[in-house]
Amino acid sequence: MIRTPSRRIRRCAALLGVAALLATGCAARPRGNGITASYCFRTLYTELEPTVSVVTATTAAEQALRARGYSIAASSTSEDRGVVIGKHSGAREFEKAVVESRVTKTGTSIAVRLEPFGDEAASYAIMDALLSRIGR
Repeated sequence: MIRTPSRRIRRCAALLGVAALLATGCAARPRGNGITASYCFRTLYTELEPTVSVVTATTAAEQALRARGYSIAASSTSEDRGVVIGKHSGAREFEKAVVESRVTKTGTSIAVRLEPFGDEAASYAIMDALLSRIGR
C-alpha cells in the first residue's frame, strides 16, 4: 500500500487538532483572598484551607446554585465528600451543573463542572457565589 501525501497530511492535521485541544487545557486565575482557581477540561477546581469542611462547602454550593436559578436535583454529603447536582428548569436531562467537594491532604477541594460541554464563565460565576457564601 502506497501512502499518499494527502493521507499523511490528514493524519498530521488530526494529531495537531488533538494537541491543540490538550494545549488549551488548564488556566489558573486568582480569585482573591489568596485563592486560585484552575479551569481544566470542562471543570473549575480550587483548593481551600482545612478549616472549610465538606459539609460547609456542599451547603454553600446548594445556596449558590439556587441563587443562580438552578433547582437541586441531587445532593449527598459525608465528612469526606459532597456532591450537588443542579438543573435549570426546562433543561434537557444531560444539562446540569455538578459541584463536588472532598477532603484532600492540604484542605478541601471544590470542583464545578457544567455538563455536557463545560462553560468556563458560568463555572467561575458559580464558584465565586459559593466562595462568597463561605466568606472567601
